[in-house]
Amino acid sequence: MATRDPALALVPLRGFLGAAFTYAGIQKLANPDFLRASSPISIQQSLVLAIKTSPVGGLLHPLLHVGVAVGVAMAITETCVGLAMLLGVGVRWAALVGLLVSCSLFLTVSFHASPWFTGADIVYVFAWTPFLLSPATPWSLEGRWRRRRR
Repeated sequence: MATRDPALALVPLRGFLGAAFTYAGIQKLANPDFLRASSPISIQQSLVLAIKTSPVGGLLHPLLHVGVAVGVAMAITETCVGLAMLLGVGVRWAALVGLLVSCSLFLTVSFHASPWFTGADIVYVFAWTPFLLSPATPWSLEGRWRRRRR
């Protein structure tokens, strides 16, 4: 079934990215082990591993001293990006920040996935790009506001 508005095809992707990032952010905030340095699933341990294995590991060393702040900032950022996408508000800005978060996760966490295409973060990097290149999608507050101004 064809649609008059090709941007409608981006609505499921916007919903997926919004739900995934909202869930990821809330899950981090709700899990006390994420912020507990001694936990093997903590942001602190992730930073330690990334310093050893990431191509940008040298840049991460100063973050070890502020691991909890980095974790909280990442969780809040993911939640805000996700909610912006779900609501359709500031989609281009949310997509830019989402792309940067996904790129940083690719370079630090999933860089050594083998084969390379099995790492999810690289897919997220490219999934954000249509929203940087297109106007507001249907069923968004941003699109609704634009239609009202006309």
